[in-house]
Amino acid sequence: MKKKIIAIIIAAFLLIGGVITIVACTTNDKPKTETNVAIGDNSFMTGTETYAMPKAMSFSAKALAASETGSVSVNVSARVLPESAPNRQVDWSVAWADSSNIANVGEYITVIPSSDGSTEAVITCYQEFEGEIIITVTTREGKLSDSCVVTFAGKPSEIAITGSGLSNGTGSFGSYINLGSGNTYDFTIIPSNVFGKVGADCNYTYTIRGVGSIVTKDNTVNTSTDAVTWIDGTEQTINLNDITTVSPWYSSMFNISINGDVLSIKPNCTPENYITSQTRVSSSKIENDNTFLKFTDDNWYYEITVTETNTGISNSIKVRPIKSVTSVSLSLSEYVF
Repeated sequence: MKKKIIAIIIAAFLLIGGVITIVACTTNDKPKTETNVAIGDNSFMTGTETYAMPKAMSFSAKALAASETGSVSVNVSARVLPESAPNRQVDWSVAWADSSNIANVGEYITVIPSSDGSTEAVITCYQEFEGEIIITVTTREGKLSDSCVVTFAGKPSEIAITGSGLSNGTGSFGSYINLGSGNTYDFTIIPSNVFGKVGADCNYTYTIRGVGSIVTKDNTVNTSTDAVTWIDGTEQTINLNDITTVSPWYSSMFNISINGDVLSIKPNCTPENYITSQTRVSSSKIENDNTFLKFTDDNWYYEITVTETNTGISNSIKVRPIKSVTSVSLSLSEYVF
């Protein structure tokens, strides 16, 4: 894959007597590498143009991993105005935003001007870091300055799965979430790490497994009276994880999808809907095979696991599909006040 330099850095600042603006610049004689350097609004820039840039930039773990040199560099230029000023030389500096940080900042970020006093410099990131690093450019005449905040967008070290307005329950296996059949529930996937910022290249997949079992039994139903007769000797125990088709009317228990950082779950039915087949044997009699009778015990749930594919980290939620409200009615009695 053809690698590109993604240059970033910014600033725009007015003071009486002069202006310093930090903009990106590129050189055609340097090899292009894909850096994934992001600007403050989480968009990315290429090294083929000069941009008006915000006051923040971020290097990514993906960029360092893809670099053949083990570091990522960005070419920048500070514009000193007015252009007619007799001395347009500047000095570059780099420091931790947190002055109590005693680590050598040069082991993480360096700024090297192309020559003494030059408005052009190369910013290089060598390794991941926590917190913020401030790059400042200061004019030698007038001591006007502007700065850029540099952060590091690391790979996520953990992910959380959150939702709101949910009904929770607790069993011997821990807590779970009740999901009403026929409704769609959206959960937000939140990646995080010690750097406090995660790159925009997270990608998620999901798996689902059923835990627990149900007991089924054949029965007959008198459609005239709705009387149900269970047939002895036909009981079976079926693991929830082995159920691939719930019934002739519900092919799957859930519809699940991930769009960006949103996990959507729609229960189509519940385990109580389980049945393998139904046959009408007369105008008033139906035979049902392997029909849900009961849960083996109360330790049942479905576990949905979300995995970030670049790192392999994952998190899970336990859910139970339950019957939703289907109707509401008032008493037919009449009261007089």
